[in-house]
Formats: sequence, C-alpha cells, structure tokens
Amino acid sequence: MQSDSLLTTSFNSVHRSHRPVLAALVGCLLLPGACTRDNRTPDAEIARLYQRHEEAVRRMDAPAYLAYYTNDFSMRSPDGRVHDRAEMDKYQRINAQTTKKVNSYSATIEAITHPKDADFAVIILQKYDREQAPLEQPDQPHRIQTSAVQREIWRRTPRGPRISRIEEILVGPVFIDGKIQSGS
Repeated sequence: MQSDSLLTTSFNSVHRSHRPVLAALVGCLLLPGACTRDNRTPDAEIARLYQRHEEAVRRMDAPAYLAYYTNDFSMRSPDGRVHDRAEMDKYQRINAQTTKKVNSYSATIEAITHPKDADFAVIILQKYDREQAPLEQPDQPHRIQTSAVQREIWRRTPRGPRISRIEEILVGPVFIDGKIQSGS
C-alpha cells in the first residue's frame, strides 16, 4: 500500500503539463501492447493493390504491372531455382510481345499474413488464360491456360508496397488449345 501512495505523491508532484506524458508512459509500462502502433497494411488496401495489378495484366500494360515489383525482386520456382529482376523483365518483355489477347487473369487472395521480415505476404491462386503466339510464328497464336499457387512477399518502399519476392508453391497444368501438355 505504501508504494501506491508513493506513486500518487510522486504523480501529484509532477508539473501539470507533464502529467499526460507521464500517464502515457506508465500505461505503456503496465500494458506493453498499448503503445505499439499497428503499421500493417489493411487487408482492404491489399485487395485494392491486387485489383489494380490484375487490371494492368488484363490491359496488357507491362510497365504498369512491372511497377509492382521491387528493383531487387526475385522469384523461386518449386524446383528451388531463383530468378532475379533481370530475368523477370526479359520474361515479361517476351510475354508482352507474344500475347495477343488476355482472355482472363485473376489472382485470388487465399490468405494474408504479416511476417516480421515483410510488410505482408499473400498466398494467391493465379489463373492466366491468353492468346499467345511463339516468337518465331507471331501470326499463329494459341490459347494458353496456366495456374499457380504463389506466396508473394511485399515490403514498403517510397513508392508504396511492392512485391519483393514470389515463391511458387505449386504450378498447375498447362493447357495449349485445350489440351493438357505432358510434363505439366
């Protein structure tokens, strides 16, 4: 009981203008979680990021959807191979050149987590259906359908949240002109 009266006496002796600050500090000490700000990106904002990214892919606007990746972006395939930003840029450049039409594209959010080493991570089911021609036969497009389950790790940048790493968890079958391809 004596320590309570000592706290009260000490608190009363503090200048009135400092009391709110002292009260906040005492509250932080007694309730450790009370003074941490939750800087997490809200789930609704994450959904909006994916919606804008999907729209850019459907419009075949490569500069717009590539802007969602960090400069040090990497992607890990299910076989463990790691691909860097330069490889991603080359792949997307060829994809933009050979894709004649996007029939549909979706990145369905399955789960959102907030790991300590990133702003957020998202498990998505990606489905991509397009008319695409081989580089050597640009006037002979084929309908190509692919799907994948990916974990996409986002981090804050001065330009806003960006994808720094993609981990492909599972790559689905590849269909060309409605026929499943062997080995997929």
